[in-house]
Amino acid sequence: TATLRDIGAKALAVNVSDIAAMGGQPRWALLALALPPDLPVTDVDELYAGLGETAAQQGVSLIGGDTCAGPAGLVLGITVVGEVQGAPLRRTGARPGDVLLVTGTLGGAAAGLAVLEGGMGSAPPDAVDAVCRAHRRPTPRVAEGRAILASGVATAMIDLSDGLATDLGHLLEESGVGAEVRLADLPIAPATRAVARARGVDVVHWAVSGGEDYELLFTADGPHAAALARDVSAKTGTPVRIVGEIGPATRGLRFLDATGRRHAVRAGFDHFA
Repeated sequence: TATLRDIGAKALAVNVSDIAAMGGQPRWALLALALPPDLPVTDVDELYAGLGETAAQQGVSLIGGDTCAGPAGLVLGITVVGEVQGAPLRRTGARPGDVLLVTGTLGGAAAGLAVLEGGMGSAPPDAVDAVCRAHRRPTPRVAEGRAILASGVATAMIDLSDGLATDLGHLLEESGVGAEVRLADLPIAPATRAVARARGVDVVHWAVSGGEDYELLFTADGPHAAALARDVSAKTGTPVRIVGEIGPATRGLRFLDATGRRHAVRAGFDHFA
């Protein structure tokens, strides 16, 4: 479903996203690489070209690592080290009364995976291209994360790698709070909606449970949240949407439809399932 160049680019990007989720600036990367003995050198060059593209875009230097034979297949392990001004944003600071916000759009990567695995069907070609790129080449939100941290009003943050339902659950658990999410307010790109219609899929499923969007989900002091969303958008060009509120832990995690009724959703990716 992807070229080696795409794999290299994405492997580094998703690790950079972890730094972005704390409001940091990525600086250095270490690469552990296991290569099949019969892998052509040209394929290795393609892999490194993808790594190099993301590294150049994000200002990251590949400073070391390890390379060995991998008889069972190609294996990459990447560690990214970054810097942050002051204390990083963690998953532990959300409080009842905070507002829940998200950068960018959701569900595009899951739509792209669905197309790559099952074909484009009747979806418009431009929509297919957009969602496939979202899956193959995610954009870590480094500038956005730094702006969110610098605002001084954000209280917690996480990147959306495993899906909104799962990653928000992690943030709520570590902060000891609950939340309500308004499904009608989730930002979903027109291309993702077009692919969902063509495949007969409820686009909300991709937005909530699909994963690999690598957007930033964060909380902020209620009175300042709208201004923060406008400020981050103005500084980075990335839209920011308010999608819910934080409440007491007894509320749990609730997803509400347009009428305000609870809507059942699937969990996102589970690394140990």
